[in-house]
Amino acid sequence: MKRLTLPLIFLSSLSFAGIEETFTIKNVGASNNTNTVFIDTVEQATGSSCTNTVHFKLPLDDKLAGKFYSAALMAKASGQKIALTYEPNACISGGILPTVFKIVQ
Repeated sequence: MKRLTLPLIFLSSLSFAGIEETFTIKNVGASNNTNTVFIDTVEQATGSSCTNTVHFKLPLDDKLAGKFYSAALMAKASGQKIALTYEPNACISGGILPTVFKIVQ
């Protein structure tokens, strides 16, 4: 049984890895229409099946929405890029739903 469990754990962690890409932030905002905070990027997300591949969104009620907005503002203001991890089919109102975000140089 131990031999079967370890491969299953390993495979399940791979399925949640997502795609990470680095982007230049063009716009940062929030919308009452979609109840989201969002960023628009200069580069397109290459692995997403969402209709808008330069638009990343988090719902306003997501516990990280405020941090996402702040990190995006800081990256834009300082001229740094943001690395976003997302699942290829995770879309919200046509945009991409990020799972991880971080400021990078």
